[in-house]
Amino acid sequence: MWKSLLQGYEKVEDIITCVAMVCGVGIMFVGVVSRYVFNHPLTFVDEIGPIFIVWSTLIGYSVAMRNDDHIKMDVLYEAIKSPRVKRMFILFSYVCGILFSLFMAIYGYSSMAMQFEMGRVTPILEFPVWIAYLIIPYSGIVLVVRYISLIVRFFHHGKQERGDQ
Repeated sequence: MWKSLLQGYEKVEDIITCVAMVCGVGIMFVGVVSRYVFNHPLTFVDEIGPIFIVWSTLIGYSVAMRNDDHIKMDVLYEAIKSPRVKRMFILFSYVCGILFSLFMAIYGYSSMAMQFEMGRVTPILEFPVWIAYLIIPYSGIVLVVRYISLIVRFFHHGKQERGDQ
């Protein structure tokens, strides 16, 4: 049951990422066409377009973490010859990822709560700003879980090189 629930969540995560990216890019495209072709700028585009892009980026980061497919810097890693030291670097990167994600969750929640308490809304659409900020603590929590699962997989499978499954 847990596995099917997790697969369902991952499917929803994929769909939200895709829809948010398509909506964000689509809204921005409509805004550019409206401004430069019809000489009639749509002001709401500058409010809602970036929200979609940020949401798709942060949820997309979790999607990339699912299979350890995020961008990596290999210069130092490839220069190291010892498999044991390479493993330590991998583990160190995962721990740093957890710390960053915890920071993002804690301070993201603080920022979101402050926006909620102040009752801030966007100037044109009057969209509650706290809803836009909700993605920050949410993605921080999800990324902590993803990094922990990578650490568990790292020790469980005895992963030697990055990218090995």
